[in-house]
Amino acid sequence: MGFKEDVTKLKEEYKQSWEYKIPKFNVFTTLRKEHDEVYLHSRFISNLLDPNGLHELGLHGVQELLHIIESQFEIQHPKVTPDYENWTEDNNIDILIEGLVKDGKDSAIIIENKIFAADSNHDDRGQLQGYYQFLRKEKKYEPQQIEIYYLTLDRHKPSKESLGKGHENLEQLSLEDETHNREKTVRLIDYTMIIKWLDKLLSHAENEDVKYAIRQYRELIVKLTGDVRLHTELTNYVEKYDNLTLSEIKDVIGEDKLKHVYWHMLDRFFREIQEGLGDLVRDRPDRPIYEVITDIVHNNKHVHDLYIELANHWRLQFDEHKGDNDFPKGFFLCQYNETGWEKLDESKYINKSPKYDFWDFTKGDTFDLLNEQKRKGIAHYYAEFVKQELNKFNTK
Repeated sequence: MGFKEDVTKLKEEYKQSWEYKIPKFNVFTTLRKEHDEVYLHSRFISNLLDPNGLHELGLHGVQELLHIIESQFEIQHPKVTPDYENWTEDNNIDILIEGLVKDGKDSAIIIENKIFAADSNHDDRGQLQGYYQFLRKEKKYEPQQIEIYYLTLDRHKPSKESLGKGHENLEQLSLEDETHNREKTVRLIDYTMIIKWLDKLLSHAENEDVKYAIRQYRELIVKLTGDVRLHTELTNYVEKYDNLTLSEIKDVIGEDKLKHVYWHMLDRFFREIQEGLGDLVRDRPDRPIYEVITDIVHNNKHVHDLYIELANHWRLQFDEHKGDNDFPKGFFLCQYNETGWEKLDESKYINKSPKYDFWDFTKGDTFDLLNEQKRKGIAHYYAEFVKQELNKFNTK
């Protein structure tokens, strides 16, 4: 089969996502961005889980979810944080369910919700490791009384650093493995399970306002999940046929889908750079890099904050400003000092890479990043260059 035939098959498999447009009015997307993890998804899911919520679902929220995710815990007196009265997270945990029991002992569930954001790791501990440590040390739960779930659109894995890093006395976590029990184990779940859960709640709901809200949220999740899977598969096909020209790809999938492919290409590229940098990477909670990529690709904005945050007040900055050859000047290492962010020795970094224009993928070699081998090679180059340069400063 060729590229056109593969895309035709993909259109049929994801027909709803290929053609479907979310209604012009959706109460959730009028208030928040559709990928807002904290203030949209986690908050609404947590509210439906709260037995004391105004939805009048009682224990059904927790009961149905425990069944769907195949938890080993039973309900005792469930307490969900955040709840409908207090929107504050407990130790930054997206959703925490306590008041559960196993073998007669108090138990708890952590749900970490990731739409597009990367893990928020720290110098001395990973994100999930830190949550686990909080339940162990501060709340006195035993390892077998803790379950951790990593909720994503596509069931991707958390970073290695999120599972464990830092001091030797910090317990490290592993990914789900059916060959042993769930102690110190992170289990992967996805939003198709949330859709099943919402369907169960619709069968229990009696209030028409609650039913309408659940249906609207379900509609958003179906679209978001389908879109991500469709465009991920589409990007995989474009990578597979890496000898195609930009115009050939556009003729088959259209300009709109081409932008989605480019978004996923950039997302993969920057994730690969961050994976190569490992412990050096720091979180950008106020402006995640996927939001920057969205503004560049879908909103046609000439943003100036395309950078990867690094340890000890360093950044790997990608410049949007054009040089003499009408391409962005390149990438820079920047350090924060008393006068603000300062680029270090621009001559060292300018034009160190092929002619990539992240703000216009039709120019130069930018779209060649869809070639997985080339993309991973240049991502590796960036990561190694940064590590070598920072090592020079650390050894001075």
